[in-house]
Amino acid sequence: MRIREKLAREIETELEREIMEGILLLVRRLSILRAKQINRALEDLNLDQYLSEICNSCNLCNADVGDNVSRWHSRVQSPASEKPRVLPMTLPENGYIKKCSEMES
Repeated sequence: MRIREKLAREIETELEREIMEGILLLVRRLSILRAKQINRALEDLNLDQYLSEICNSCNLCNADVGDNVSRWHSRVQSPASEKPRVLPMTLPENGYIKKCSEMES
C-alpha cells in the first residue's frame, strides 16, 4: 500500500511539473504574439501620422475629384478599405484613419 501511495505522489508531482512547464511555454508564446501585435499597431499609427502630415503639407484634400492621387487618398482614408491587422484594443482610439476633412479642423 505504501509503495502505491508513493508512486501516486510521484506521478502527481511529475504531472504538476509538466503542467506548469506547459503553462509557462504558452505564456511565453502569447507574450511574443502580443508584442508582434503591438509592433504592428505602432507601425499602423506611425503610417497614419505620416499620411496625415503628407495630407496637410501637400493639400491632397483639395485635389480634383478625377485626380488619381485624390482617388488613392480617398480609398486609403476609408475605414472600410482594409480590415485591421490587429486586435481592436490595439487600434488608435477612433479605430480608423481620420478623413482629411477631420484632420484639417
